Amino acid sequence: MEAQNKNLETLLNGRSILDLTGTEAALASELLTELVKSKPLASFTATEYKALIEELTKYLVINLFNGNEPDNWAEKTLDWIENHPAKSWDWKLASIIDLHLNDIEAWDYLTAEERQTVAEEIVEYLENQQENK
Repeated sequence: MEAQNKNLETLLNGRSILDLTGTEAALASELLTELVKSKPLASFTATEYKALIEELTKYLVINLFNGNEPDNWAEKTLDWIENHPAKSWDWKLASIIDLHLNDIEAWDYLTAEERQTVAEEIVEYLENQQENK
């Protein structure tokens, strides 16, 4: 797994996983999924963790908007999360986000605790994206 770790960091080379396209993007996604399968989230490097949050946010937005990402995607995604009816049923944030990340391997291999942590980070990422627009 150490080789995969190095390969993901080498592939990213200081870039966001969202900057990658084509075969590079596919390879990065595959490497990230293998990392999630093979080691606990607590042992991720800062680069791996950032890539995971960005990758899962990308899938959340794609699935939420059926591939038609609106200009204000961060705001609309936060609105969807904040106003979801399941909040009144005391669903955890991870359970709400799971509605659109279920069957994404990098999400499915996380433990319930890790999912909650990542869900909170996704919301923080969305808030930062909204502020930076």
